[in-house]
Order: sequence, then structure tokens, then C-alpha cells
Amino acid sequence: MTPKKVLVLGTGAQGTVAARRLDEDPLVSELICASKRAEAVERLAGPLKKAKGIVIDAKDREAVFKAAQGADLVVNALPLEWTKNVFDAALAAKADY
Repeated sequence: MTPKKVLVLGTGAQGTVAARRLDEDPLVSELICASKRAEAVERLAGPLKKAKGIVIDAKDREAVFKAAQGADLVVNALPLEWTKNVFDAALAAKADY
């Protein structure tokens, strides 16, 4: 299988566990950890081998779309209120959700 690029939105408990496991997965070549708080992004992405962090606000569907460009998979670990924005952005970017 081809290595995958994965976008993880959310740096709370669920996003942290998902990002850590994906960082260990040999089929994941690149991991993007995203949140609206820079310190949370750095705390999560910093120690991971394959990760880089970006700061985005999930209220901004265009920002989520741009972050999802080129991703094979979008993992949404955000509160339910952001689900539609994230789903629509992933769909527009042609990424699995």
C-alpha cells in the first residue's frame, strides 16, 4: 500500500491518541496535527516523528479545506458543532473522512 498523508483535527484526548497511533503506523508517511491553539498543536506535534503542526480554526471551512488538500484521510477529533464544516472540507478536498 502507498504511504498516506493524514490530517488530524483536534488536540484533545481523542486527537492526541489518534495522532500518536498514526505516527507509529508504517502506512502513514505524513501527519498534520491541527487546532486553533498554537501551544496545543506544538505540544502534540512536537514529539511525534512524522508530524507537523498547523493552527487553524474549524469555523473557517476554507481553512480546513486548505489544510485537507493533498491529505488521504481527515480525522475529526473536534466537538460535534464543527462536524459539518470538517466533513464538507474533506469532501471538497477529496479526502477520506
